Amino acid sequence: MSYGVNKFGDHKATVNTASDELNMHGHKIVGLPTHIGALTGDGDAVSHRILLDVMEKLHNILLRTNGTNRMTGDMLMDSSNNDSIIVGCVDFGAEEKSFTLHLGNYYNGLLYNTLVQNQPVTLYTSNGFLVKADNRDTVKFNRNKIDLLIDTDANGKYIYNLPPPLHNYDACTKEYVDAAPKKCHVGLIPALNRNVDKSGYEASASSQQGSSYAAYKAFRSGNTEWTTAGITTNFWIKIKCLQAVKVWKFVLTGRRNDNPEQIHNWRFEGSNDDSDWMVLHSENSFTVNSAAHQFNVENNTNSYQYYRIFVLEASGPNPGLSHVQLFVYSD
Repeated sequence: MSYGVNKFGDHKATVNTASDELNMHGHKIVGLPTHIGALTGDGDAVSHRILLDVMEKLHNILLRTNGTNRMTGDMLMDSSNNDSIIVGCVDFGAEEKSFTLHLGNYYNGLLYNTLVQNQPVTLYTSNGFLVKADNRDTVKFNRNKIDLLIDTDANGKYIYNLPPPLHNYDACTKEYVDAAPKKCHVGLIPALNRNVDKSGYEASASSQQGSSYAAYKAFRSGNTEWTTAGITTNFWIKIKCLQAVKVWKFVLTGRRNDNPEQIHNWRFEGSNDDSDWMVLHSENSFTVNSAAHQFNVENNTNSYQYYRIFVLEASGPNPGLSHVQLFVYSD
């Protein structure tokens, strides 16, 4: 056994090469790195300073077993020397057990279960989980919802499996949008030439002042009118559509040329049997004069084949309308 030695001193030796084990005969090896980050391999010798640092860090973890193998107290890991520190357990064998890192109590923690293959790490909390970035709240996970506290960028990814929306601000799917009825802004009723028109629409009224003021006159363009024959209370004008439709808006125009014979207490109603009528809109002090008036039908969820204006009170002697039009949802 031989060694190449360059220099001998009173208390140390500097060794260049060695072909076998080195017996120090009780003498020290000095000059080893004192910083754990300077170690480059598993076979590097460890200095007394590094060993003390490791022991000090382990000492900061207070273990109180009391027969339960529980860890209590604060775990402090010093990284002031820019050391890379790993906290956790990586030596579990496959299909052995689970590992849990508790956060303050048994109701908050991180869990990994090795008994289930491909099991994700589970974060469980008692009062939710808050994510911060740059000391700013970004996302909060609650018991039954997620609060997004900043703008969300989907980065071209899909959001799917949404329920039907309940509120105006709810997100919805393309399928829902495609199937949702659209508001048609073109009037439904064509210009009629008679009460029972060849288009299939049928106009009628509880009272009309002869053929010159027949009911269909309110459903055509031009200077025509429908008026009653001296009736000023409890009368109506009605249209039968080709099929049941859902109205979202209707337009009424009173008698032409500011005629004072106008309706002012009335209801807009719908029916599917021409017998039972549902009030969709009502006005008790709105005078329908010679201007065109638009009225929205709020919260109408049903379709009807018959629609009518039922007038409770009007100014006489021959009140009426010069234009009635319906606007419906498309299929």
